[in-house]
Amino acid sequence: PLPVTDKGNIYVLVMVDLCTRYVIVRALPNKNSSTVAQMIMDIFGDYGVALSVFQSDNGKEFRNHLMNHFMKTLSIKHHFSLPYYKQSNGAVENANRHLTQTLRKMCGNDTHNWDDKLSICQLVMNMKVKSRTGSTPFSLMFARQVNTKRETDKLNLNGRPPLTMDELQTRIEHMNNVVFPAIKERTEKLAEEYSKKLDERRMIIEDIPFDSAVMIRLPEGRQSKLSPLYAGPYIVVRRTMAGNYILKDETNELLHREYTPSELKLVNIDETDIENEIYEVEEIRDHRKRSDGVIEYLVKWSGYEDRYNDYITEDLFSTPIPIQEYWAKVRRNNATDNQKTKSNKTNSTTNVPRRRQTKRVLTGEPTTNPHQASKKKHKSA
Repeated sequence: PLPVTDKGNIYVLVMVDLCTRYVIVRALPNKNSSTVAQMIMDIFGDYGVALSVFQSDNGKEFRNHLMNHFMKTLSIKHHFSLPYYKQSNGAVENANRHLTQTLRKMCGNDTHNWDDKLSICQLVMNMKVKSRTGSTPFSLMFARQVNTKRETDKLNLNGRPPLTMDELQTRIEHMNNVVFPAIKERTEKLAEEYSKKLDERRMIIEDIPFDSAVMIRLPEGRQSKLSPLYAGPYIVVRRTMAGNYILKDETNELLHREYTPSELKLVNIDETDIENEIYEVEEIRDHRKRSDGVIEYLVKWSGYEDRYNDYITEDLFSTPIPIQEYWAKVRRNNATDNQKTKSNKTNSTTNVPRRRQTKRVLTGEPTTNPHQASKKKHKSA
């Protein structure tokens, strides 16, 4: 699952057309069978139901009576991938990896609104040329390229006649007789080349030069899938006899342990960025969004008074930890405020003042008004 968004979404439904590799992604608030079935029905409504086989993993959201009835109604054969072998559903797993990478780059440290960026992520993934097919998934799915503003400005859309049925049929025949057979041939050739590379691959890692800038791969168990994969940059100080590396940070202090080559990624950065003065962040106190959508954070600097607080963007932070801690605090405060609001509503409901009930005491004096007393006497007479 991904971080819970403001809209309550936490999961992503990913569907891939195996022929064209076209990817469809949708945000989901849960993995209930009814929710997944309804979303699949909405996707079929947008793209049609021209498929005979539907393959999925073995999750409970797919293996249930509702999904079986849904597939039988549409005359679709439902196949399941092999348990504990994700390669049997490799197209979707590959799409999941690319989607996570794309979302991570687009979201940055603002990971609680990832569902707002799903649509543009889908477009970006479908506009990328695939080495397997040599084309973009969008062009194979719709038999045309994505329209850009530059192209649409040159076209006279009102004066352009639509395609006739004969032209559409000719285009369909070209896709079936030329494009898709060529894709199959290319796929088989790439599979052979990939097997050769796997057999000849060498796992020898070259030495990293001293004074080079590197990024450290963060360990597993990050806060979420959209959290950054690397931290840094750091500078290589020296190489140990065991082949590991000792690094220093921006303040020229050595890190507390050695790092293996597999944990490091060599990067190119401007040396002047390292020599700039470094200020320590004590805490982030607030944030705001500019007109261009970029989020700025109000930073309290360690060792400085409040009058030096300043708004800065996330790219000026050397580590995402202060931003992650800030958003965690915001979510805790929101949860506390919601709890207080609910408790106040409950108290206001239970503490409604009741009308005071008075008990009448039988005495020698009349307890009712004269009119009621006269009526009672009249009835008794």
